[in-house]
Amino acid sequence: MKKIILLAAILLITSCSKDEKTKNYSSKVKITKSIENIAKKTGPLVKLKYKFAKGKKFSYKMKTFSKKTEIITADSTIKNNIKQEADYKLNLKVLNITEHGFAEIEVRINSITASTNLNGQTIRYDSKMLYSTREKIQFADYEAVKKTPFKIKVDTKGQVVEVTNVNRIIKNIMNIQKIPDTLSAKTKEQMRATIANGTLMPLIQQMFKVIEDKKVGVDSSWQLKYNSPLAVYTAENVALYKVDSVSIKKDTLVYVDSKLVVNLFGNDVVNQNGATYTFTKPIVNANGNFIFDNSKGLVKKTESVTEMEMTMQVEGFDKNNQKITNRKTDITKSKNIVELL
Repeated sequence: MKKIILLAAILLITSCSKDEKTKNYSSKVKITKSIENIAKKTGPLVKLKYKFAKGKKFSYKMKTFSKKTEIITADSTIKNNIKQEADYKLNLKVLNITEHGFAEIEVRINSITASTNLNGQTIRYDSKMLYSTREKIQFADYEAVKKTPFKIKVDTKGQVVEVTNVNRIIKNIMNIQKIPDTLSAKTKEQMRATIANGTLMPLIQQMFKVIEDKKVGVDSSWQLKYNSPLAVYTAENVALYKVDSVSIKKDTLVYVDSKLVVNLFGNDVVNQNGATYTFTKPIVNANGNFIFDNSKGLVKKTESVTEMEMTMQVEGFDKNNQKITNRKTDITKSKNIVELL
């Protein structure tokens, strides 16, 4: 899982401002989802259901850990070790229930504390602190979202189907980075999509796990299929869920194990701006578990671990028309814990 990284949006501004005709390979991939029931159930049966009601308020705390090894090979080899930790507190309020049962929810990230260790040097962030202009640029990814509300729409099965009202976040990024408001409508729309779908949606989805719409018991299983962009590839994702146990006491709790299977499709080689980019298909492993509190109609706790390795080689020419080759390998392991408060 992932920490908030809005710097991706900042990079998008820079690249689009320089050349808006540059092809954006990942933005053309349409995300599609489907849910399938694939196994029978045993033991006591429970009908899982999210219990949203207009005006309902609830909060989550989220803790993320990540460790990344970055190996860059050019004239010499550089190895960077990056460790990151972050804690978030998020407040949510149901604004409306649509005629189809979808919940429209306001989300506010009320507090963030984080630390980044790069090769032994640690930088810390606390959203309660007041920072200088230079420091705000350094912490732009956090400063842009703290206490800035946005909206999500969640369906009856727990899928976050839409993230909206991110204009204030975009404005915060531009103000922090001192970017003049002269961007084209196309660039702003790309930025909006990056923040909403690429950054906030995966973050928020951790609090709303997809549940089966039929009664479940021990060994019940279902799966969620969806496509998403990953580097230059289209990732065909299959999230597998299986009920481990059911506790029917004061609250009805359902314990679910999960696993993600990823199949990648697309070209390994991309030619752009006179350079050739050759990718090695990423290796992705992800698994986790969550507890669904059926009495409250919310996810009580979730843990997930993701490991990914990806290599990219870039070939081009320097100012003297001499061929140069750079290679970069990223090895990342992350863990996320989310708890209902």
